[in-house]
Amino acid sequence: YRIALEQANAAIASAKVDVSTKATDTGSAAADIESADADIALAQATWQRQDALWKKGFTTKASLDAAQHEVLAAKARLATARAAAQKAQVQLGSGVAGSGVPAAVQAAMADRDKAQMNLTRTVVRAPHDGIITQTSRLQVGTMTPSGVPALSLVVTSPWVTANFKETQLANMRVGQPVELKFDA
Repeated sequence: YRIALEQANAAIASAKVDVSTKATDTGSAAADIESADADIALAQATWQRQDALWKKGFTTKASLDAAQHEVLAAKARLATARAAAQKAQVQLGSGVAGSGVPAAVQAAMADRDKAQMNLTRTVVRAPHDGIITQTSRLQVGTMTPSGVPALSLVVTSPWVTANFKETQLANMRVGQPVELKFDA
């Protein structure tokens, strides 16, 4: 259970690194969009020059077609960059609404909380001081079902075993003062 808790803590760290990488991807995608916009502007300017030259007979059809193809290719790169930006933004998306914590980190934190709870449940605590008896029932590695007694706890606070006659019980009340006499 301790190892599972350590693994869960490592998963949180890994999720945070992954989120940081995706945030960087979002920034990179924004730069790709700007670059694609600039490529479109240049390709359109080149195509317009080639078209003007074509109309005057100073360029080849191949150069005009290449310029037109470059405009289409630049537009396709822009569409790809926008799709990559949207994908990065979705992957970076947060989990529970308004938390601001990405879903991957929230899932890792939930796993850590579960591992912590499981580790906590491996400790057995007595409700009060006493002496444990019947330990021979315990075996190393045995799973103890919930609600099934595994040990006995003998309370070490003062206690007395007394034998009363039935005729005396009618006169006894809880909290009543007692006088003890030992047979010894």
